[in-house]
Formats: sequence, C-alpha cells, structure tokens
Amino acid sequence: MSDAAPPRLALVVQRYGAEVMGGAESHARMLAERMVSDLGWSVTVFTTCARDYQTWNNEYPPGRSELRKVEVLRFPTLFPRIRPLFSLFSRLVRLATWGPWRHLGALLEYPWLVLQGPYSPALLTTLEARQAEFQACLLVTYIYWPTVRGLERLAIPKIVIPTAHDEFALYFRRVRRALQAADLLLANTGSEAELLARVLDRSASDFPVVGVGFDEFDQPPPEFQPAGHLLYLGRLAKGKGVPRLLTAFSRWADAHPQSRLELVLVGQRDSGVNLPDHPRVRYLGYVSDEERRALTASALAVVNPSPHESLSMIVIEALAQMKPAMVNRDCPVLADYARQVDTVFGFSGEEEFGVVLDRLLAEDWTSPEGRARLEKAREWGRSRYSWEAVLGRLEQALARAIGTPTGSEGRPRSIAE
Repeated sequence: MSDAAPPRLALVVQRYGAEVMGGAESHARMLAERMVSDLGWSVTVFTTCARDYQTWNNEYPPGRSELRKVEVLRFPTLFPRIRPLFSLFSRLVRLATWGPWRHLGALLEYPWLVLQGPYSPALLTTLEARQAEFQACLLVTYIYWPTVRGLERLAIPKIVIPTAHDEFALYFRRVRRALQAADLLLANTGSEAELLARVLDRSASDFPVVGVGFDEFDQPPPEFQPAGHLLYLGRLAKGKGVPRLLTAFSRWADAHPQSRLELVLVGQRDSGVNLPDHPRVRYLGYVSDEERRALTASALAVVNPSPHESLSMIVIEALAQMKPAMVNRDCPVLADYARQVDTVFGFSGEEEFGVVLDRLLAEDWTSPEGRARLEKAREWGRSRYSWEAVLGRLEQALARAIGTPTGSEGRPRSIAE
C-alpha cells in the first residue's frame, strides 16, 4: 500500500442534507459518506443553505457542520427563485437556443443560470480562496450556477458528475465550454457517456462510468414479502413524468375495481403536480431511509415514469431488494435497463402501462423460476452498483485525473486494503 496521504477533496453540490430528497443530491451525499468511511478520504462539502430547489430559500443555518463524519460548509443564496420571471426567461432562452435568434442565446445563458439558482457568490469565493487545501474538486450536476462557475474559476483539478439529460441547457455554449474545461467527467451509465460524447464531440470512452453504490447489495438477499402496492420514489414533478403516471394508474385502477393494488408515492411534490382524489393513490411525502426500504420490500414493483434520467436509483434499489420495475422506455437510460435485465419492464404511454402492470400481476414471483429471475437481476445490479464496485471505479477515475494513491501493482487501492 502507498504511504501517501489520502486525498482531500472539495465537493460542490447545490443542496445537501439527510432531509434533501433528490437523485443528484442523494448521490452526492452517499458518495461523500462512503469516500470518508470506506476509503478514509477527507471530504469537505460546499453547498447552500437551501433545502427546496423550487425556492432556494435559506432554511439551513450558514456555516460549518458535520453530517455522518463529512464536513459541510453552507452558504446563503443571495435571492430565492422568482418563478414567474424564471419561467418567462426560460421561454426566451429556448427560443434563442433553437430558433432564428440563436445568436442571442449566448447572451441569455448566464442570466438564466443565475435566475434558475442557486446563486451563492460566497460559496465560490470561499472555495476559490481555499482551493489550495484540496487536491481536487468534485462538482455534482452540470446544470446549476455553482458547477458552471466553479468549472470556470477554479484552478485545481475539477471532476464533474454531470447527471446529464438530453435537455436544452446541456447545449448552452457556456455549459459546453465549462464541461470541456473539466479534468474529468464521470458518467452514471453508458447511455449518459454516449450523450456527453455527442454533445461535446468526444469519445464515450473519455467518460468513465462510475455511478453510485447501494447498501442493500452488501446484505443477504431479502425474503419475499407480500406485494401490496406499486411504488414511486423521488420528486413528484412534471419533468419526472409523474402527472402521466397518476393518470395512467388512476384509469387502470378504475378499470380493475376488483384489484386492491395501490400506487404509493414518496418524495417532495412540486406545486404544479396535483394529486387525484382517488382511494388507491397514496402520497406519503418524506420518509426515512428505513421506511423507504420497507416500502420497497413490500411493493409489487417500483415504477419510474421519467423521460430524463442519467441513472435510476429507485430501479437499482428495486433490483437489490429483488423487486421488478416498470420504466419509461422513452428514456434511453431506462430503456437500457429493460433491455439488459429480465425483471425490468418498459412501457410507453398509458395503454402499454396497463398491459405491463397486468403482466407483472400475472407473474408468480414466488415460484422457483420467478425467484431465479429476481436473483439474476440482483446479481446484475450487484456487479455494477455494490459499493465495492463503485468505489473501485471511482479510485481508478481519480487516479487517472489527479494521481490518487494506488495499491500494489499500480491498481487502485481496494476497500479491503
């Protein structure tokens, strides 16, 4: 084993906290905690005082705190998101990006990033002043102001987990220049690597696939539990396909009055998403990690209706707990899961949603054949998303970018070492 000191990393993410529900934010928190606990690295998180991405209101106190042995530095946002103004500006930017006024787009990109938020100059000023303390900076999620400006201003090696979707902001000239300035971009899936290659005119092999790990793969396979609901975990947002899910399930439930299956939704609800007054739709809001695992274990299946994903944490957790999944196959990442895993079923549109749900209900998942399919799917997930696999890939990627300590024979130091 090398005697070199372990890496000291700064991590920039727009929100951070045990109560913060969001794929990228959970990804950042889980990764930070494991880098500290399993690899012995030092991680300092630079984030805002915001808890809600719709408002960016300062809800956490500013200053230093510690969460599960990770140092957290919080900085206030300068102003909240002004939603009517941001919505209007977004329409203008879309026109300028794709329409005949494309030459104006570059002038509107930076104001759009500021209005979207979170805008926290103190965060970057402090990080810029202290950057010599760190070997590298890890920035999570490409679309926010702290990431773009961090890539433009920091001199230390910059590694980005972009969590990129095929959306208009990814084509901003300023965003593409910032991403090109990164020392390394880490993809969550092969599909995301291919998207980045196309947008940045690079090779997909330039973007190592690292992803995020799941504790459930470190535990014995769970025992089967009665299936009482279809489970959605995550933000309840239009961009996540939730309104279409609510409509599709409500109509399916009305057409199947003899079924007792419920749709259970967990996560922060956007103000633009209205819940139907339906006896078989239950919204639970925020739940603890333990409650989330229990809800997954007792589900018939999880469902991810999102058209835009870079990695689906709810699908991977379902595989770990030996549960099938329903996914929107119009999303390339989710379609890849359905192609590769026998227990992940793709659907497109309301009618096919009902057909796939009927098929799931007709399957006997307790039979030896059903159990074998679920075990095979779990092994597929474990080989890619156990923490041992993920942290090994992360060490390799950082060694490539900044020369982190490695184990014997030049390979990255493993968790066991």
